[in-house]
Amino acid sequence: MINTKEKIWMNAFQQTLKEIGDANDLRVCTWGAPATPEEFTEDWYNGNDLRWIPITSDDQVIHGDEPKGTAPISYADLKTQCDAKFTQQCYSRFRKAEYPPVEDYLDAIVKDDATAKQAYIDKCKAVKTKYAKDMTHPGNDKLIDGRSRVADS
Repeated sequence: MINTKEKIWMNAFQQTLKEIGDANDLRVCTWGAPATPEEFTEDWYNGNDLRWIPITSDDQVIHGDEPKGTAPISYADLKTQCDAKFTQQCYSRFRKAEYPPVEDYLDAIVKDDATAKQAYIDKCKAVKTKYAKDMTHPGNDKLIDGRSRVADS
């Protein structure tokens, strides 16, 4: 799993747009979508790179020259939703990358090893503390892949 700020933001942004589009029977098209929260500005939102296209049929083809359409949500509300999803995805992705393998816990259960069970629980709690639910991406552009962290240089 790659946890760069850009990857997490773009994923959160696209998921939020899709959810809003689905709820309003709209297809959402973006060109040059913002790669970071800082790039998602009101100017970008009001420009021609974001289009809300009404769905007219299940097999509708988008050509890119459709009119912009009416946005079902304000810039401020969309930014709030995107930021919330970004924050949620930050902590959950970072936690997932650092949680100990669940096999360690299952092994402790099978062996009835209370010390190993408690060690697993302690490791999980440490990860939860390190990556609190209200964390935002640390801004490190180094990649985190799987369970290993690339050290800052």
